Formats: sequence, C-alpha cells, structure tokens
Amino acid sequence: MTFQTRNLRPRVRRIERYDVIVLGANEASFAIAIQLAVHEADFLMVDAAPKLSSRHLKRVAERFDMPVRLSTRIVSLTWNGVHFQLDTDTIRYEATLVIMWTDPLPKSHAEQLVEFIMKNLREHEEPGESGSAL
Repeated sequence: MTFQTRNLRPRVRRIERYDVIVLGANEASFAIAIQLAVHEADFLMVDAAPKLSSRHLKRVAERFDMPVRLSTRIVSLTWNGVHFQLDTDTIRYEATLVIMWTDPLPKSHAEQLVEFIMKNLREHEEPGESGSAL
C-alpha cells in the first residue's frame, strides 16, 4: 500500500519510531490520544495545520502533555512489510499502527478502541507480524 501527495521523493534526514501515529489533531484524534496516554503507549499526533483549531484542544494538549507535531505535512505513507513509513520533507516516521479518525468519537468508544489497539500492539510485537491502519 502506498500513498503519495506528490511525485518528488522526500529527502528524509531523520527517522523517528512510534507504536502509534495519529493523523490529525481534531476532537476525535484527541479522544484517542488521551486513551493512548492513559495506556502509556509510545505515540505521536501529527497535523499539517500550524496551530490547534480551538482553545479546548490547546488546553487538553497542555494538560495531558500531548506529543503533537503541528505544521507537519505527510507527503507519503507506505507499508514496508514491518512498519508504516510516513515521510515529511525532512523526517520519516515509522509506526506499527496509523490512526486517522475524523468523526466525533465518544469517550467510551475511544476507551474501547485503545484497549483493542494496545492488545493488538502487544500481539504484533512478534517478529514478522504485519501492522494495521485504522
């Protein structure tokens, strides 16, 4: 599976690895990220926007010390057989799981989703297991 937003190959200078990468910094993404933080998952949220869209999200990001990278435009997303690779112009992010959720997500559903994610991350720690995208 490959997704690219342009034909130019990015010049990756650095690689960062996470269990989970959450695409977008919206309300639904934050609901998932809070639960990932509760479960002490190694995760990162990325968004192309230069700032968070509301004061509420800013307060949540500060309160939970969310690992959010703003002004981060993903130019390609690929699966290499071991990890997802998300390239920007300068950084390659690698993750076992990539999540992009745009609809409103009630807290109880976020909790259930993250419990499922954490269970599957533990199962995917076996060598040769494939990753997942939600």
